[in-house]
Amino acid sequence: MRTFLLSGGSAPPAPPGIYVGSGDSITLGSFLLPGESFGDQATDTLAANGFNVTYFNEGQSGFRSDQLLPLVATAVTPHFNPSARFKPFHAAANIVVIEWGTNDLFQGFSEASLRANQQSGVEQVRTAGGFAIIMVPLRCFQGGTPPTYEPGRIANTAYWLGQVGTGCDGIIAAADDPLFRTATSGGYLGDGLHPNATGAHAIGANYAYPAIKSIVLAS
Repeated sequence: MRTFLLSGGSAPPAPPGIYVGSGDSITLGSFLLPGESFGDQATDTLAANGFNVTYFNEGQSGFRSDQLLPLVATAVTPHFNPSARFKPFHAAANIVVIEWGTNDLFQGFSEASLRANQQSGVEQVRTAGGFAIIMVPLRCFQGGTPPTYEPGRIANTAYWLGQVGTGCDGIIAAADDPLFRTATSGGYLGDGLHPNATGAHAIGANYAYPAIKSIVLAS
C-alpha cells in the first residue's frame, strides 16, 4: 500500500482515491525493483500533482483473465490478501485498473473470451460503485508451436476505446506507443514482454496517470 496526502500550498485537497492494480506479472512489476511498477509510477505522478491516492498492487504472475476475474469482487471490498506483493491488508477500492490478457493470448485463448472476462470485471466494479479502467495488452501473441507474438499487432485497442463511457470508465493504451513494439535497445520492454523501469514509468506517467486523474477529479 502506498498513501499520499496533499500538503502545503493554497489549493484545496483533491478528492481521495483508492485504486487497485488487477493484473498479471506486468502489474506485479516482475523484474523491477519495489516501487517501479507502472501502478507505483502512476501513483507517484498523481502525488506530485497534488492527488490524495492510495494504491494496492494485486498483480498475480502468470494469471489469465479467467483466473483474475474471481478476484475482482474482493478488490472492491476490504479484505486480507496474503499473496499481495507488499501490504496484504486491503481497503475497498473505488478505482480498479484491469490489466489482463497477455497470458490469455500467449496460451491460445481468444480475444473474444478475454473481452468477455474484461467486461464481466468492469460490471462487477461498477455494480460495487467503483470505476474500471482497462489496460490494453502490451503484446498480442499468435498461434503456433511454440506460440509467437506479433509486435506490430495490438490486441483490441480500438475495441476498448469504443467502449469508454459505456463498457468501461477509461483506457490505458500504452500498447500503441511504438517503443512497446520493440525489444531492442531503446525500447520499453526489458525481456521482450515485461516493461523495464523506463517502460513502467512511461505507462504510469503518460497513460495510467491521465486515466486515473480524470476519474478522481470526477468522483
